[in-house]
Amino acid sequence: MLNAIKEKIDVPRAVELVRDMVKIPTHPGVIGQETKLAEYIKGYFNELGIHAETNHICDGRENVTAKMGPAGGGKRLLLCGHLDTVPPYGMPSPFEAEVRDGKIYGRGAVDMKGPIACMMEAMRITSLLGVPLNGDVMFAGIIDEETRSLGAIDLLKRGPAADFAIVGEPTKLKPCVYHMGVEWLEFKFFGKSVHGGNQKDGINAINIATKFMNMADARINSRLMEKTHPIIGCGTMNYGAIRGGTQPSTVPAECILQLDRRWLPGESYDDVLAEFQAIADILKKEYNTEITMSVMNDSFMKEGFIHPPLATGTEDQTVRKVLQKSLAEMGADSGLTYFPAWTDAGILYEYGKIPCAVIGPGDLKCAHTDDEYISIEDIAGGIALYALVIANFQTG
Repeated sequence: MLNAIKEKIDVPRAVELVRDMVKIPTHPGVIGQETKLAEYIKGYFNELGIHAETNHICDGRENVTAKMGPAGGGKRLLLCGHLDTVPPYGMPSPFEAEVRDGKIYGRGAVDMKGPIACMMEAMRITSLLGVPLNGDVMFAGIIDEETRSLGAIDLLKRGPAADFAIVGEPTKLKPCVYHMGVEWLEFKFFGKSVHGGNQKDGINAINIATKFMNMADARINSRLMEKTHPIIGCGTMNYGAIRGGTQPSTVPAECILQLDRRWLPGESYDDVLAEFQAIADILKKEYNTEITMSVMNDSFMKEGFIHPPLATGTEDQTVRKVLQKSLAEMGADSGLTYFPAWTDAGILYEYGKIPCAVIGPGDLKCAHTDDEYISIEDIAGGIALYALVIANFQTG
């Protein structure tokens, strides 16, 4: 099957598909953000005779889905990727999709319009080859993964559920069956402002924040180093931003601390929050002041949802029989690992009960950077893998 797939891979076509999608901005601030790309993808599939449709999610933003296979019954495979990107930041030419030295450059090239293009081309190729489908092969291009995952949540609500899902983040085609859960938390420490020459009558909010961080390091970070997962390793905590005070000779009345906390499969979200709250409660009493904890706006999800871990695990039979088999056919490393960032696979796994693997072409290290790219060689490999997964899923 691999040789037949390779014969059908049209590299120039795939390159132009990636370039077309990179040229469509889908970052925050764009009106409709992902909708123009969703409509483009819908048109691509419809031209191939593959049924596709868009669904409005919010604020003029649309998911796009496509499906091929028999009408009902059989096993259902979902190929899923997000349409949104981070802003271009300092990129000199973020949407020109320049090709040089065997690579396509631009915002979203690797995260994750390149992997999405590979999924689309894999469906085209398996359709051309007449791969017998005993169940549905579904594609979903979804909005909002970079913030609140509204696209993934809506996808689950509309159904139908899948029996297995591939989420196409850039992993250099390494199969990832775990990732950590994540939350961004903001703490506000309230003090009492006085002249710096009269410090004894004030309460220094920066000092409270500093003590909070010291206590969190002693109580939480040390525990993280002790508790490990056999594949992921340790959970993490990172102080990402701190702001407080007005000028050197005034005792600051307020300090804001923002942190990133990533937790392992098996840990409780409520326990994660309770650890921080316990420290805040101690300091509130010590300083006789107020400390608040809240989820940051950029991390706050729809009620009833959080950013949970992915824990499909190494024993999942579809991973073993389909994904690892496909990688072995390509002569690629089939060793199972974890993804170091968060993905919508956490939503699909936790709330949809769908076993997921995160795997795709390209290197995560260049995602979100001013030099984002995906290599043409990686695109060809991604198409081959996804096409093999479709074929092996139906027979595995």
